[in-house]
Amino acid sequence: MNKTNLVTKTLNFTYYFTSPGHLNVKFTDLYNKRWEMPNEFPYPHTDSNSKFAPYDDALVKVVVKKIPFSFQVIRTKTNEVIFDSSGQFIFSDYYLQLSTSLPTSNIYGLGERGYKFNLGPDGTYSLYNRDNEGAFDTGTSGNMLYSYHPVYLMREKSHSFHMAYLRTSSPMDVTLEAGKKLTYRIVGGVLDFHFFVGTSKDQTPETVTKQYHEYIGKWTIQPFWSFGFHECKWGYQSVYDLNDVLANYSQYELPLDALWTDIDAMDHNVDFTLDEENFPRKKMKELYNKYNKKWVPLWTLVLVLVALLQKT
Repeated sequence: MNKTNLVTKTLNFTYYFTSPGHLNVKFTDLYNKRWEMPNEFPYPHTDSNSKFAPYDDALVKVVVKKIPFSFQVIRTKTNEVIFDSSGQFIFSDYYLQLSTSLPTSNIYGLGERGYKFNLGPDGTYSLYNRDNEGAFDTGTSGNMLYSYHPVYLMREKSHSFHMAYLRTSSPMDVTLEAGKKLTYRIVGGVLDFHFFVGTSKDQTPETVTKQYHEYIGKWTIQPFWSFGFHECKWGYQSVYDLNDVLANYSQYELPLDALWTDIDAMDHNVDFTLDEENFPRKKMKELYNKYNKKWVPLWTLVLVLVALLQKT
């Protein structure tokens, strides 16, 4: 390693298949340990009992160019390049950068954001958890909400789909240029890519999403009502405020599936508690039963996480 510019001189590059439709490509520092997500629950990880598929059975192949170094992921059926890292590549102590050409400008995902469905052809998208409920992404760096999902869904020229997941928790910007180039700019860590490319008979969005979902731990699918209409607001002072809200929704026949409460309903903002003076349990139950709505207190999200962690 060059201590002057902190650029890592020797990297370890590996790739393997955990199934014919799941490819893992990884860059690590050969001599120095760097932060990377633990390969264990609840983090997305590869099962130690996974059976590695023979290379000839895989739906994609990896082509490596040594000088200058780059790699391509190519779908074997169509010979279409779906990932090509021949752009600028930087791997230093505190900064990583890797670019790839894109088969099309039809790209979706890259985190939780209030923005257009198809992110292409241009834009810079920041991924770093931030409690900024007022942010509206316009394709400019710095706008992010709560969640962190460094994964995108891509429609290829052949109309097959794949998902590319960068397994890291480091802050990053992802930039799209003219629907032809994607660049990752990451603060530290390693580069650990997972490509989900479907099955020999099916490369639809549903199939590749299912492959990704299985890899990240088969988290419980949300109940149907959770996809409906919700209202969540900080500032409700009592159960009577909630009653007024629900009554108005009912009077004007507005759709509503769940009414959330924020920290206001907690006892002095303490998790796992309820302010019994202003939000008595009996009245809360009567209210939500009366209007046949779901109640989501903010701290139930913490309870769900605790329950999932207890699985191990």
